[in-house]
Amino acid sequence: HIGIFKDDLKYCISCFSSGAGNFPTVAGYRIVKKMGGGGMGDVYEAIQLSMERPAAFKLMKGLENASEAQVKRFFREAKTGGKLNHPNIVSFIDAGKIEMDDKKIDGECRACYIAMEFIDGMDVRKIMESHGNVHYLEALRIAYYVASALDYANSKFNIVHRDVKPENIL
Repeated sequence: HIGIFKDDLKYCISCFSSGAGNFPTVAGYRIVKKMGGGGMGDVYEAIQLSMERPAAFKLMKGLENASEAQVKRFFREAKTGGKLNHPNIVSFIDAGKIEMDDKKIDGECRACYIAMEFIDGMDVRKIMESHGNVHYLEALRIAYYVASALDYANSKFNIVHRDVKPENIL
């Protein structure tokens, strides 16, 4: 069984998808834990119930105070990400706007979300914090793959990534 872990408990994904444990379900994704946050939203580790697979689930922050332009920008990010198919770019799975009745995650009552491929690993910032500076050969290798992904997005779809930073490189 492929397992997920929470509070020293292990669940097989199939059992977890069937309801094991006390976790909220939002738009067909069972939330496991918060992984981090950024300017537009918080990202959670989740399980896509229909496919019984891990996913990264991004909820937009402050939807109740968001302008129409901010919501459009959020969905533009989802549509743009959904076009990309490259080994060095996280795949986008799903996006939508939901109303949440009784379940609340960090106080949000309504939410826009983007579901993405879950990558089990550390970002470059965490690697640098735990191991110090990256050896220059490793830095060159990382830069090569990042440049390959950026070149693909730009040359194929005229996309410019405006937030390249160690936290966004896994």
